Parts: sequence; structure tokens; C-alpha cells
Amino acid sequence: SKLIGMNIENPQGQSLGEINDLVINTSTGEVRYAAVTYGGFLGVGNKMFAVPFEAFNIKQKADSQEPVLMLNVTQKHLEGATGFDKDHWPNFADDSYLDDVKQKRAHKNEKLRSKTGKLDPKTSGTNVRISQLNGMNIQNTQGKSVGEIKDIVINVTHGNVQYAAVTYGGFLGVGNKMFAVPFKALE
Repeated sequence: SKLIGMNIENPQGQSLGEINDLVINTSTGEVRYAAVTYGGFLGVGNKMFAVPFEAFNIKQKADSQEPVLMLNVTQKHLEGATGFDKDHWPNFADDSYLDDVKQKRAHKNEKLRSKTGKLDPKTSGTNVRISQLNGMNIQNTQGKSVGEIKDIVINVTHGNVQYAAVTYGGFLGVGNKMFAVPFKALE
């Protein structure tokens, strides 16, 4: 997803950081939260925040063709907010944590049956980070590998996952074929 690493600005044009990862609901395909990095220098001392995805707006910058994510908060708000670091993610599988995040921002027990790989227990279950899905093996109902998730395609206007870009075949990355698989087809 091109959203990972995308810069975030507030309406005043101040940089608020960038998207580090996205948390999606694997049952519905809804993008629940963005993990936003702020502060630090060269990746050291960064603070991350869980921000409900619906809090963002996407705008075209007037001086370029690049889109920018807009978030209506100040830098001071982020500096005073409680965050987390890349090695200590909050428990996104806990709905009470997610509800608490939504309340603080004042914005509006399934399993991954066909996805295989190691998931962080704090984000496994219904809510999973996109970075955990990329590179994950896809199996058919007989348990045979049928490909690997290469990327996730998100409709930012509606805040949901549309497709998984799945690669199949080839050897050591040569000759792979890529297919767009509707995300809802992955159970």
C-alpha cells in the first residue's frame, strides 16, 4: 500500500509525521486505524499513535501531483498525547482499547483461516496490521500454497481493502504472475 510512509499534514500545512502501518479488520476489510509516527530523528525516538482511519482526509497538494493525508490536529496535540513505540504495540485485538482510542481522538473473534504465517498476538484475530499480511502465504482449502500477498489495495475514500495483490509461480521472484484477488475472497 502506498499509504505506508505517506506524509501527514494538518490544515495549517504543518507536518505531523507519516503512516507507519495500518490496522485492518480482516472480516470486513475496514481500515480501522493508522499507526502514525511522529517526532524523533532518523527513526530514533519516534512516537507512534493509533489514529482512527476515518479521521484522515486525502487532498491533492496545490504545488504537486502528490496526494497528502490531512489530519485535523496540531503538533502540540501529538507531543502531549500518549503513544507507543515500534517494539511495544498496543493490543489492537482488544476492542476496549480501540474504543478508548476513538474516544480520546473524539472521532467518529474471527481468525485468519486461509492466511498462514506468524502474527503478532496483539493484532491477530480480527484486527491485523497490513505489514503482517504482506509476504504471507495463501493456501487453498486443501492446504496447498496458491500464492503470496505482495500488496494490499485500499479504497481511501471508503476506508476499506479492495484487493490483495497475490503473486504465484516463478522461481526466486522471476516469472511470478500477479493477480488482484478480492479481499473478501480471503477467509
